[in-house]
Amino acid sequence: MFNRFFLIIGFCLIAVNTFASKEFKQIDDLLFRAFEFIDSNNDSAKIYAKHALDLALKFKYKKGEAGAYMRLGVVMSNEGKTDSALIYLRNAASLRAQIKDIKGAAGAYREISYIYKNTNNFDSAFNYCLKALR
Repeated sequence: MFNRFFLIIGFCLIAVNTFASKEFKQIDDLLFRAFEFIDSNNDSAKIYAKHALDLALKFKYKKGEAGAYMRLGVVMSNEGKTDSALIYLRNAASLRAQIKDIKGAAGAYREISYIYKNTNNFDSAFNYCLKALR
């Protein structure tokens, strides 16, 4: 009886992990598709990134959430919507830092610095560039 209990618990844990892995892969695939369109078709990139964000929030997948915010930030920047881009990119940087994704956070800081540079806010651009290097 005792062994069956652990067998059932083990099976449930494997099933939950497999389900989560499937959902996380779907989110990662959507993010990849968004990345493919980011320089050629902002509308498609935005659709894929928003769908990935919705799923990442639903399944509490922080890495996917950060990736979606990053893609949306770049799309907004491409569209000249700097205020929205900065909000998305700051969210991405914050989440990346929370999950200890140092390279991902640096990428978000780099994108933020580009926006500030392009809007002639050189002090902020320099500060975020330094954050990216740390």
